[in-house]
Amino acid sequence: MDAAPPTTKAQVHIHLKALECLQQVNGKLPINVKILMKAKRKSGSVSLWNYVQKNKEKLKADALIVSDTSMLGKGVPSITYGLRGLNYYQIELTGPERDLHSGVYGGAVPNPLTIFDGAVRETSRQNFRVTVPAFMTG
Repeated sequence: MDAAPPTTKAQVHIHLKALECLQQVNGKLPINVKILMKAKRKSGSVSLWNYVQKNKEKLKADALIVSDTSMLGKGVPSITYGLRGLNYYQIELTGPERDLHSGVYGGAVPNPLTIFDGAVRETSRQNFRVTVPAFMTG
């Protein structure tokens, strides 16, 4: 079966219907739910990024569901899980104003880049398993 063209309408709908079902069964939702939808899919979502930056506290959550997935086929809405995504970070390292790699300070003052390298190496092992507690399970 060929995958249907990418669209999020059915996936958003299936999540909303799942919430509706939970509410009907329990009389209320058993969790606090925040729904954030965007419509500018092809334009880079600059306005969404600005909104998120200005409302970080309001948007705090324990979990996130993204509906930007395809369907198995026409008329077959799908709930996809286990996707990978991208995160971008900007890290600023600071250290001494001058090079301290040799002389009186040689070896006594660690290089900030060396410390950062060690921290990054500690987040995963050779088998590419992440070592940060609860990273893989949430």
